[in-house]
Amino acid sequence: MGTFVSVFVSGVALGSISALVALGFLVTYKATSIVNFAQGGMVTLGGYLGYLAVVQIGMPWWIGYPLAIAAMFAVGVLVERIVHAPLRHRPELVVVIATLGVGLVISAILLELYGTETRNLPALLAGRVVHVAGANIAAYDLIVIGVTVVAVAALTLLFNRTQLGRQFRAASADPEVAQLQGIPVKAFGMFAFGLGGLLAGVAGIMLAPRASLDTGFGFTAMITAFAAAVIGGFGRFSGVIVGALVLGLVQQLGTQYIAYQYAAVYPFALMILIVAIAPRGVLGSTSRVRV
Repeated sequence: MGTFVSVFVSGVALGSISALVALGFLVTYKATSIVNFAQGGMVTLGGYLGYLAVVQIGMPWWIGYPLAIAAMFAVGVLVERIVHAPLRHRPELVVVIATLGVGLVISAILLELYGTETRNLPALLAGRVVHVAGANIAAYDLIVIGVTVVAVAALTLLFNRTQLGRQFRAASADPEVAQLQGIPVKAFGMFAFGLGGLLAGVAGIMLAPRASLDTGFGFTAMITAFAAAVIGGFGRFSGVIVGALVLGLVQQLGTQYIAYQYAAVYPFALMILIVAIAPRGVLGSTSRVRV
């Protein structure tokens, strides 16, 4: 029982990180109708900025990590200005491929700066465990879950309880009408990309202590997050969160109880199965995603 509880919590923590990346996808898509495949490179960059601030420069984590996350918001805005703004009126597939290209460029620059050697970002409360129901739960997993809960709550309040959020939803629903009403649609596109970059930064910093930090680790997280969005029903906050948590649990439980060598296979096998049964996801999609 203790082992099951530990693996379950670890799966929820892994799914929480995927949920942050998937929410970055969703926020950008809601505002621009573009699936931003630069998320993978930005997750990687977020991890490296955290490493630069805390390990290389030696800042305390409570200063270094917020600075890295703020920088990732700026990176997201820059991606929108470089990729989305000039190509706004081009076919969606062109813009999607351009975002993927940006992610590859980010990884190439990091490879040039840091090489192929993997890095380690220390976990908060590393080595500490919490004893629950006979299980030894890593304190860091609880931190990851807590950060995700706070991020989801903040996004929910932002989009449902503020004037900014109402304008954002109006701009997403009908950009032309929103613009006629004086809502700055283009500015919301920049904000959405910035918010996606911020979420990618948080995910990168949360993921780096759990995995080896290298120049490609964010792409694996991005693909898993996209699978989570598809499983949950692309277009719904609740859907992508449920999809991410399900994938995290399936991956960890499958690794523990079936075969560890297929850990990378479980999420995508589940995605294929669910898409075959329910093409619009388990909670239904409010959007038709074209990539």
